[in-house]
Amino acid sequence: MLYGVSVGLAIGAIAGHAIAAAAVWLRDRDLLLAELDGWLAVPVVLTVYGLTELVGAYGFLAAFASGVGFRRYEHTHELNRRVHDGAEVVEKFAELAVILLIGSMLSWEGFNTPGLSGWLLVPVLLLVIRPVAVMLSMLGSDQNWKERAFIAWFGVRGIGSLYYAAVAVGTGALAGDAAVVVWTALACVVVSVFVHGVTATPLSRRILP
Repeated sequence: MLYGVSVGLAIGAIAGHAIAAAAVWLRDRDLLLAELDGWLAVPVVLTVYGLTELVGAYGFLAAFASGVGFRRYEHTHELNRRVHDGAEVVEKFAELAVILLIGSMLSWEGFNTPGLSGWLLVPVLLLVIRPVAVMLSMLGSDQNWKERAFIAWFGVRGIGSLYYAAVAVGTGALAGDAAVVVWTALACVVVSVFVHGVTATPLSRRILP
């Protein structure tokens, strides 16, 4: 685990910084088509993820770190504005694909798999664990309490829990508990999508400027 985490983060951070620098260098010399800027994020993520998995580290963490490294290089979106805009479009389509996939997997039998303990985890996660974790991570930040509460409620975007559940199942360590873990993760994601989707617009209007 220590190897997978440390190497994955290192590869991602270095690759993200290097790719951001290369994109600017190529664009300044007219070697990178402006029309393709928006699609740069796709091969970057796939390349970083694939290379990291080849050396036995965690590609998911590497992809995240490469985004941070890319952002740290430029300090402003303007250098790679089209890259960021394109990545946002790709993200929306990817989210749609994942949500449609999850929806096609749902069944009443599956929702019975987590049992009472699994379903009790859902409100604990959404109302306690994630908000507290986010609030602790923002200690010392310059956001006011309303902005912190807003971020704490919605947490970090994404459904990485499904990736981690898949990794755990893939190792074979869960044995007979694999279905319980996967369906508990799906229950958390489905409830989160519904609850946060319903509250996103009204809370955004009330809290954000």
